[in-house]
Amino acid sequence: MTYWLVAGNALDTFSVDSVTGALVIGGPVDFEVCSWYGLVVRIFDGVGKCVGELNVEMVVVNVNDNPPQFDVDLTYITVGEDTPLGAKIFAPIAYDADGSAVYYAVEEEQSSIGVASWLAVDDVTGHVVTRRPLEGAPRPMHVVITATDVSVDVNNDVSRHVTSMTLVISVVKDATVSCERRRAPVSDRTQRVTVLEDADVGNIIAAAETDDVITSSCKLTLTHSIISSNDYNAFVVDRLTGELTLIVLT
Repeated sequence: MTYWLVAGNALDTFSVDSVTGALVIGGPVDFEVCSWYGLVVRIFDGVGKCVGELNVEMVVVNVNDNPPQFDVDLTYITVGEDTPLGAKIFAPIAYDADGSAVYYAVEEEQSSIGVASWLAVDDVTGHVVTRRPLEGAPRPMHVVITATDVSVDVNNDVSRHVTSMTLVISVVKDATVSCERRRAPVSDRTQRVTVLEDADVGNIIAAAETDDVITSSCKLTLTHSIISSNDYNAFVVDRLTGELTLIVLT
């Protein structure tokens, strides 16, 4: 009798000993590639006549052989220092090809010093949350987030893999600068001023109407400058008050 594997051998994963009929692993067995095989072995007699056929259902048992993978290895975010306690500022995404549960944590030894006093990571969702407002936090600070998969096989052996990503956080005074302008800015308005040709040097001849120009929900300091049409450099503008002054006679 001789034995031949004639069908169902995807990717040539298996072979059969032609003399004994033993099935032998001939290539990588990977649950994520193929989890089930329907093998067909035919048996031939000494003159080459098929005298039988054996169907073998080969089920591949999944093992924890793939570490979790983050969608990114490094990312940057900006967060306001007045972000309240318990706010979610980032949600990492990690997946495990074996389908194992993934648990998240902060790797404190590789993160910024004292980061655990400012931030925490939910071990199930991975959400990075604030432990307190971030005023006084390092600027910037980096957080190394780990994802660990844990699996128990049929022999009750525990296996695990750990992978990590780095989150770099820039803490700023105003993370979302939102300034509402009720009226047109100076650049959109024209103020017509007349000045006598024999005006005395040092006379203030105009002033920007700052109260009529812009209001804002942000803490802004308005400054002024001459950007064009200052022929002969005859005028100067006060940076803070906006007062326009004649400095030379033309």
